[in-house]
Amino acid sequence: MSLVKKYWAQLLLCLILFPLLAANFSPDTWLSGWDNLHPELNLPANIKRSVFSVWQEYQGLGLLAGMAHAADLPRQLILLILSPIIPTHLLRYLFHFSMIIAGSFGTFYLTAFILKPQKSSLPSLLSSLFYLLNFGSVQYLNLPFEPYTTFWGMLPWLLLSLLIVLDHPSRRHWFIFIAVNILSIPMSYVQTIFLVYFISLSLVFLFHFLSTPSHHRFKALKIYSSIALTIFFLNSFWLLPNIFFTLTNISVTQNAMMNLKVTDQFIEQNQHRGHITDFLLLQGQYYDIKDYLSGVPKPLLEVWHTHFSSFIIRLASIILTFTSLLGLFSKNKYKKIFLGILLFSCVGLLSDTPIFKQVNLFFRSIPALNQIFRNSFTKLITPAVLSLSVSFGLAINFLIHRFRQIGHTTTLLIFPLLIAVSWPSFKGNFIHPRMRAKIPPSYLELFQYFKDIEPSKRIINLPQYNYWGWENYKWGLTGSGFLWYGIDQPILDRAFDVWSSESENYYWQLHHALITRDSNLFDNILLKYNISYIIFDDTISFPDAANTGRVLRENKELIENSKLISLKKSFGDINLYKVNQSQLLPQNVGIFKNLSNIQNPERFSNFDPGFQSFGPYKTDYSKPFQAQFPFGSLFTGRPENYPFRFTEDQNTVYLNNPPYSVQFTPQWLDCTGFTSVVTAVNTETSEYYSCGNLETKNAYLLKIKTTNISGRPFNITVFSSQDNKIYIDSKINPNLSVNYFFLPPIYEFDNGIGINFRSLSLSDTASVNQVESAQISVVPWNYLITPTSNPSVISRPTVSIPKVHHPNQSFYKISLDKPRSDSTLFLAQSFHPGWLAFYFKCTGKPVCLPYPIFLPHLLINNWANGWQLQVTDYRLPVTIYVFFWPQLLQFLGFGLFLIPILRLIKRNF
Repeated sequence: MSLVKKYWAQLLLCLILFPLLAANFSPDTWLSGWDNLHPELNLPANIKRSVFSVWQEYQGLGLLAGMAHAADLPRQLILLILSPIIPTHLLRYLFHFSMIIAGSFGTFYLTAFILKPQKSSLPSLLSSLFYLLNFGSVQYLNLPFEPYTTFWGMLPWLLLSLLIVLDHPSRRHWFIFIAVNILSIPMSYVQTIFLVYFISLSLVFLFHFLSTPSHHRFKALKIYSSIALTIFFLNSFWLLPNIFFTLTNISVTQNAMMNLKVTDQFIEQNQHRGHITDFLLLQGQYYDIKDYLSGVPKPLLEVWHTHFSSFIIRLASIILTFTSLLGLFSKNKYKKIFLGILLFSCVGLLSDTPIFKQVNLFFRSIPALNQIFRNSFTKLITPAVLSLSVSFGLAINFLIHRFRQIGHTTTLLIFPLLIAVSWPSFKGNFIHPRMRAKIPPSYLELFQYFKDIEPSKRIINLPQYNYWGWENYKWGLTGSGFLWYGIDQPILDRAFDVWSSESENYYWQLHHALITRDSNLFDNILLKYNISYIIFDDTISFPDAANTGRVLRENKELIENSKLISLKKSFGDINLYKVNQSQLLPQNVGIFKNLSNIQNPERFSNFDPGFQSFGPYKTDYSKPFQAQFPFGSLFTGRPENYPFRFTEDQNTVYLNNPPYSVQFTPQWLDCTGFTSVVTAVNTETSEYYSCGNLETKNAYLLKIKTTNISGRPFNITVFSSQDNKIYIDSKINPNLSVNYFFLPPIYEFDNGIGINFRSLSLSDTASVNQVESAQISVVPWNYLITPTSNPSVISRPTVSIPKVHHPNQSFYKISLDKPRSDSTLFLAQSFHPGWLAFYFKCTGKPVCLPYPIFLPHLLINNWANGWQLQVTDYRLPVTIYVFFWPQLLQFLGFGLFLIPILRLIKRNF
């Protein structure tokens, strides 16, 4: 009984956690959907990916890691230890539940530490319950994502261990601090979370320094430096590569189609929930997410919308938040720290509230910060609710000790309010019910099959309809996908396009082949991108398509009409197709002879005319080009500036890409529709224009004039009227007086062209636009995309396969028996200057001193890496090494990771 009396608060917390977690667990299901990490589906492959994480070979065409994939390594190692005793489908449940428990108890002990030497556990208990049950936490954890859950679960422990080290920097406390920070590393998979943590850390340092006597401040600065360096060293194995990405490749992410389309939407959604009332209710952007699976948009958190429709529940939620704010006026030396963290969080969360709004706009004027904090709710709600939770404990403690009996009576009323506000959580809505899915066994069979396949074989997953990396499965799952966690081989999925312009360009070419239903274009894509397998999943649906069945049927027809593809095996509703190897490189590496030197300056294209005309080619600017395509495929499917420019003089359109220029005479036809102002407030309003019953076998130029009156400019969708094939799904550029769009030839049996002009508002700020005119003209397509030089002198290349040793994602050892200086080494990974190819040559007599000879780096097929061989004596065998040198940054980070641990062992802190 003495233990019960001593630990009654912790036991009561357990009694609340147990039914909560039990209600949010469904037997025989996987916790999956939305954004998720599933390394447990193939732990050896995913751990290897994390150890060599700088180049993500399995993602599409290969790419420089834009997310901190290595940060998940500590969690993966824990899962590896647990996997022999815990069923695979329960591992993700176990992790997320453990983080929910950790965050609840972490807040309990953090509040207890702050309130010491007070003996009562009631403030700490209510503080932890507020952290667990407040609606901000519910939204954050409702769609479980590992970095978010880890941040929520570990931030209380991070701040607690930090405060203890600052007050009592003993060896034992340093050990705890280091252990907590190592366990917290997985939160940095989303790197901006680490930035938020580090800013919070800096605020702790600031207020601690201000409260430190002047004669102790130098010692305090030394402790701050040790803490900061320790955190940097522990995180350097993922942080150094990520710094490299930020300095060299951040523009790829900023200019990815998905981000160009949604970044301003995220910002507007956050502003819509950036008012005082939203803050008091702790309702953020997630509260407004729509679910389109049923075909009719409705709130994803519909149960919670119904719950908060009650005035009593809203009032109770506001009372609880006000109670938290009262704690900021209590007397406590740590109060200023959490007030500072709260104010920092409010800069993002109160983005439409005076003062906070102005500060928010200032930071958003910096492009990098605008991108980093475009979705401020997911980064800042955790420090905000933790600060409120600690303040809640301070308020309860103040009431108890200031008002005695009234204070105890008040606190007894707090408990039912907390339960009432979060009551749907105890009915299975703390974690969204749709996140508990029954994954069909056919997927596990597919994963097992690929374990016996060469890991370098690249896969296309079909069907595909649009560029959004979001899948809807008829058996109940919705999310960013999970196949690649169970399959070691690279998969060309849309989820990776945001990190690689090469992978996105592959999509545009695939999309064009799909809407034209052209099997030759489709086969060229298979050859150009070195595809070995196709996974076709009949359970995928597209809620935004007019007819999902038609999309699947037409996707499958391309496969059936291909001369390269044969059905390999079926796994329930999943068909696996194999691509004829005689037409492909059987692995990532090949040696080409007689590669044509072709220039195609378009970064994005509907198709590759160079590959289509001549097969594999190189782009070597140091040598004369045999063919040049200054206008490529005239791609205008993205809201950005293109390599070519339009000018119009009277009735002539000039197409310029200096030093090249072509002109043609358009015959403009007016598209018909209303010219009224299109206004949207917290909704989307569209206006339809018809350009007539035009034949889609022809190519067209669309000329549009619009006026952006206020708010966000028009979104535009151009499509065929009969079969609803999407030409363009983009934005109007309001900075241009005229927007031009090329519509390439598609299916000859389709007809009619329509335009949807859409004003979209996701807040109370109106989006107001007007169509001034929309005109269309047939264009001489073949004339415009004709190469500038005579292709008759170009011969088809030949390819040979060398012996290759490829132990990890960043290294190849290639053995050549008779290398020729007129050959080109090909690596089927996205072009990046970080890839180096070299061999060793001896010099010096009588001792041979090897030194590296680096090969000239070339662009192959407008996406891949190549190197011109310079070996002059082709009678001798040679070994060429190909290495992605930024991987050294992670290896350096692993070394730095050991420094705090070794220092701790030697007691040098």
